[in-house]
Amino acid sequence: MRAYIRLWGNDYLLTQVDWHGNGELSSVAFRDENNKFYVILNMHSVLTSDAETNRYSDYPIHADLEEVVFWTEKKPTVSSEQD
Repeated sequence: MRAYIRLWGNDYLLTQVDWHGNGELSSVAFRDENNKFYVILNMHSVLTSDAETNRYSDYPIHADLEEVVFWTEKKPTVSSEQD
């Protein structure tokens, strides 16, 4: 399985996913198309999601991870050798 986050009109492959002990998503991390590293915290500590509007913030940004994170099956690689 692969996890992605949908923000700023793009889908980004997650490089890290953290959970709380109760199974709720805690935070995720990824790099954008400019190779900038982001950590997005779940919005349980704030009232509203601010990730869409605070992309260039120097402070932690939050999103409803249940809404913006999605999972896909990893596509099998095709071998160049034939048996």
